[in-house]
Amino acid sequence: MKTQRILLIAACAVLLASCDKNEKKAETVADPVISKEAAVKDSIKKAELAELELVKQDSIEASQIKSYVVKKISGKTKYSDSKTKVKYTSLYQELDEIKELARKEMWTKEKLAEMLSKYKTSAAGGIMHLEIERITIDAANTKYFNVIVKDSNDTEVYREELESSVPNVPSSSHEWINFTSVVLPKRIQTPFYFYLVDQIDEVTYKYEVTSVKK
Repeated sequence: MKTQRILLIAACAVLLASCDKNEKKAETVADPVISKEAAVKDSIKKAELAELELVKQDSIEASQIKSYVVKKISGKTKYSDSKTKVKYTSLYQELDEIKELARKEMWTKEKLAEMLSKYKTSAAGGIMHLEIERITIDAANTKYFNVIVKDSNDTEVYREELESSVPNVPSSSHEWINFTSVVLPKRIQTPFYFYLVDQIDEVTYKYEVTSVKK
């Protein structure tokens, strides 16, 4: 009787050990799934922290900049009456202008937050402002212009074919005038280069955008 009890206890111990082993196996099978989810969450968290760090750095750099200078490096028009003016504003300059406009027009907090979010999402690299004066209506139509942006290492970071926009009626000087803005969706540090390709005049203008520190 005693021997049977010992055998029974031993059998139970073996059964419990087997069940525990099976449970551990089941946990081991589930581990890769859990690990993958944890890795994805960790990756997202790291990306968010990196983004916040970039925004912080951009904000610090922006606070140290007084203004931006756009200098033409090359490109000469065939016609003396043709003029092209280029101006650059950074994302943070645009955000300040929006805040000032919101103050003057007494926007709601919701409208201001929406506009700021929209610019942060779409204009991370700032905005190039163009004023084009030409002697004919077609020559001043923006559909005949392409833009290219390159960083200081001469690596292309953005390209766009401008859409059609009919210029304003001739001014007192009989030139057709058109205005347009090119929104740069990616962050870019100064100095960088802005190219404007005029298809009708068959000329490419190159501009260098630099920052002036306070």
